[in-house]
Amino acid sequence: MDILIDLATMAVMLPSGVPLTDLSLVRGDKLPLRVSLLDDGTPVTPSGTRPALAVKTALGDDTLVLAATNLEPVDDALGAAYVGSLSVNTTQLVAAMGSAESIDLVGELVLMAGDGSQRTSSLIRVAVRQDIMPADVVPPEDVVANWEEMVAASLAAQLPDVLDGALQERGMHVDPVTGSSTLTTGEAETPTVMACYAMEWGDELLAGHLTDQCRLRSVTMTYYTDTGLLDHHWLRIWRLESDKYVVAGVAPAVALPANNQPMTWDFTPGVPLRRGDKIMLEICAGPDADHLTTHELGVHAVITAAKDGRGIASAVSYPPVITQATIAPVLSVTVDYDDGVMVGGTELATAAQMQGLGNDVRTASADAQAAATAATTARNQAQTAATNAGTSATSAASSATAAQQALAAIPQVDAEGNMTLAGGIALSAGQKITLSNGGATIYASSNSAVVHVSALASSGEISGNVVNCNRVAASTLSITTAATFGGTINANGGINIPVAPSTDTEAARYREVRLLHEMEFSALRTYFNSSNPFSW
Repeated sequence: MDILIDLATMAVMLPSGVPLTDLSLVRGDKLPLRVSLLDDGTPVTPSGTRPALAVKTALGDDTLVLAATNLEPVDDALGAAYVGSLSVNTTQLVAAMGSAESIDLVGELVLMAGDGSQRTSSLIRVAVRQDIMPADVVPPEDVVANWEEMVAASLAAQLPDVLDGALQERGMHVDPVTGSSTLTTGEAETPTVMACYAMEWGDELLAGHLTDQCRLRSVTMTYYTDTGLLDHHWLRIWRLESDKYVVAGVAPAVALPANNQPMTWDFTPGVPLRRGDKIMLEICAGPDADHLTTHELGVHAVITAAKDGRGIASAVSYPPVITQATIAPVLSVTVDYDDGVMVGGTELATAAQMQGLGNDVRTASADAQAAATAATTARNQAQTAATNAGTSATSAASSATAAQQALAAIPQVDAEGNMTLAGGIALSAGQKITLSNGGATIYASSNSAVVHVSALASSGEISGNVVNCNRVAASTLSITTAATFGGTINANGGINIPVAPSTDTEAARYREVRLLHEMEFSALRTYFNSSNPFSW
């Protein structure tokens, strides 16, 4: 049980603010008790001050029937308070009640200060009953069997009247929120020229009863003069949505009245508006609702306090470009309310708000379903990824095994740097093998192999400084650089020595050989010519 005490007035109330005047207890109960001391509405625990609940049989009686005195100060999430308990089962209570089914007592909260002074609260009527249902009034079994249904039906039948009666006693009246209301800026005759006016719906500019949601039915301004001398004017309502003004409603064109006379635009079926909506009124001219342009109009105005985003503008734009922030057109608007409930003049809910709540619930349900579907998809994807990971791990293990086998098959190099191959070396066309130190290069063509020796080797087909041309596949050995042979060259097919001299010395020697050759054969030619006995 929570009890609040106003330190200024010593008024006792419940957390809802309803004054605590009556308290009903059942003998044998033990109630948790929380007492909060309010200083200008703020819970406090003054040093040296302790509250106590005292219950007596009469106001002038000094004997306590019930008491809660050992309340301890706390400061928790609910604020500062004193907590303890109240036992409704004392010997004094038993003696006072006797055999009576109930007893009426008087209670009060006492504040005891450290200096011994006391302050008492307003009186509380305390009713204590022996039991909720004494044994002598227990209903028959057939009634008890349907007891819950009977109680529920009885409460359902009595609740509207009981609730309404209780609220009426507290000064709270339950009324439906329906009908219409008129909001105005007040009257003034200050002339101004406006095309657009930006404002926040529900701020202090328009005075009158306004619920959180309504439908704007009409807007009235006081005509002063028309700068363009047009006969008819339209009125558009723009509402800000996602940083952009969109058309919320268009009122048909109305004819200009006489100077200083009202002109009213009607919206059918009405423009839905919520408290806090950013809107803009735009006066327009044009042949129809689809071909309207902004048009300035002279109207009566009132002086207002400057406020961000509020004032006269020359065009509809976001953010609005305010040209006059302290002037507003004289307005009178009528609004219709959605069905709802007001308690004591305070609106609790509207039909549209309940519909919006239902939409929110449905949206949340759809979002939850989508989230569940996404979670299922993610789980399936995770399982697929796990399967793929297992396959990849198996492939990696197989690749590692193959790599180990390939490494084991590679011939190893011994300590002397030699490598022994178990088989031969096969070369395909276009490939070659170059022996170490440039000794020889083996080329592979499509039909044969060519061994190119840049210097005489000491092994293979060239052994012991002897070149065996019969053992060369092409039976030809081509030596392109200078070479000295210390042994014998076996050339069964002959040796082709080019006679073209490569140096001046070789050319001179070559000429000497030719001269000697000609000299040796000169006499022989002469002999044949002079002594030839044959006749050819």
